[in-house]
Amino acid sequence: QFLQHRAEVQIARKLQCIADQFHRLHTQQHQQNRDRAWWQVFLFLQNLALNRQENREGVGPW
Repeated sequence: QFLQHRAEVQIARKLQCIADQFHRLHTQQHQQNRDRAWWQVFLFLQNLALNRQENREGVGPW
């Protein structure tokens, strides 16, 4: 009975370790996706501003 309890404790610890690792990776991926989305918004707005400035100044390929 003692050995069975000890094995259950070891399994529980391993499962907790796996869950913690999964949570860390999931949180990291979520943060990276959020950062990527903000960069895309920033670059879009910057591109929009540059295009408006070029149109105002009459600069263009034609």
